[in-house]
Amino acid sequence: MLSVWQAMEICENCRTGSISVLSFSKQILYVTIILWKHSSAGMSARLTSGRSRVRAPLLPFSFCKIRLFGMLQTILKWRTHIMLGHLGFSYVGLVFLLMLMIPNLIWMKRQPQGYNAENENRFLALLERAGEALTTCCALIFSDFNLRAWSSWSWWLAVSFALMVMYEIWWVRYFKSERRLADFYSSLLGIPVAGATLPVLAFFLLGIYGKVIWMLIASVILGVGHIGIHLGHRREKRR
Repeated sequence: MLSVWQAMEICENCRTGSISVLSFSKQILYVTIILWKHSSAGMSARLTSGRSRVRAPLLPFSFCKIRLFGMLQTILKWRTHIMLGHLGFSYVGLVFLLMLMIPNLIWMKRQPQGYNAENENRFLALLERAGEALTTCCALIFSDFNLRAWSSWSWWLAVSFALMVMYEIWWVRYFKSERRLADFYSSLLGIPVAGATLPVLAFFLLGIYGKVIWMLIASVILGVGHIGIHLGHRREKRR
């Protein structure tokens, strides 16, 4: 079992970055064991102080507070490093945007019969516009979305691209239909309002693949606005 001094060294190494990220979880486990051991001993000493003069070693509270706070700072710095992204052009993001925009440009001349956007919720419309701008920007300026050597993490990109392919299939089905409102707000493979849901899910998973928190935030904003508006239109149509 590690000593308290060894636990302090582990915390310090985590704080200064002298140990690898891969072994960081193991170090957390070791320090947790030390904290639990000494905290339990200290409690035992307090409970038996009236019956025995033998006291187990009590870990100072200041050590627990300072070292745990230092580890928390290390975790936050590590997560920030991998989630903020790296600036650079993303050709994968460009491909995703083209798959998103080209069908929508065609749709502008092939809108469904009876379509009217005048009664849309203004707050949802604002979120939709903001989400569109943020998603477009994030998709282009972070190189983290580009292809890398295959690993288990690459499945996020594979599933994300599969959702965009499903999105194209949904558009083909819509353009070949009678282009009614029911066709425009239809589902695909059980996914409701697929024309709005599929691209939002695809860009969210792309954000997970690239580990870019800004894309995750942008996708959530876009989803609330875009999917919310589509669900609202579908409810009005059913009335």
